[in-house]
Amino acid sequence: VYARCADLDIREVVSRRIYPLRILERALSGEHAARECLNLVADRLADLLFERLETIYRGWQGRFDFVNAKRAPLEAVHPYRGTLLDRLVIGQRLAQLLEQARETPYLWNPLRKRLADQILNRLDDPARQHFVNDGLFREDRLVLSHLRAAPVLGAGIDAWMCHNPESYA
Repeated sequence: VYARCADLDIREVVSRRIYPLRILERALSGEHAARECLNLVADRLADLLFERLETIYRGWQGRFDFVNAKRAPLEAVHPYRGTLLDRLVIGQRLAQLLEQARETPYLWNPLRKRLADQILNRLDDPARQHFVNDGLFREDRLVLSHLRAAPVLGAGIDAWMCHNPESYA
C-alpha cells in the first residue's frame, strides 16, 4: 500500500526497509504518502473487522470475495448468529504498529472511528451499545496481543482443514 501511495516499486520499498513502523514515523514527520497509506490501512482494516463482526452477528452478507475460489462459502444462517464478541484480538506486527499509533492521529483512532461508523449504520441497537462508545469503537474490545505463537495456531488449523475438507463441509 505504501509503495502505491508513494509511487514506488515494491522492491524499492523493501530494499529501503520501509516497514510499518517506519511508515508511521514518516507520517508523523509529515510525509503525505505515509499519511495516505495509514489512512487506507485504517479504512480497510476496519472493513475487514466489521465484516467479521457482522458475519458472526448477522450471518454472511457477501461483502468480500475470497481469494481461494474453492473455499466453502460462509453461511448467512449459522448457530452463532446474535453473538456479540467481547474482544477482537489483533496480533504480531499489526498489534505492534497499532500500539505505537495509539497516541498519534494515525491508524488507531481512524480505525476505531470507521469501525464505529459501520456498526452505527449497519447493525442494530444491541450491537451498537456493545461495541460503540462516544462515536468510537470501544477501546476495551480491541486487544493487542504480542504472543508469538498465535499465528502458528491459525496456520495449523488452516493446514488441517485443507487436508481434511470433509470435516468442515
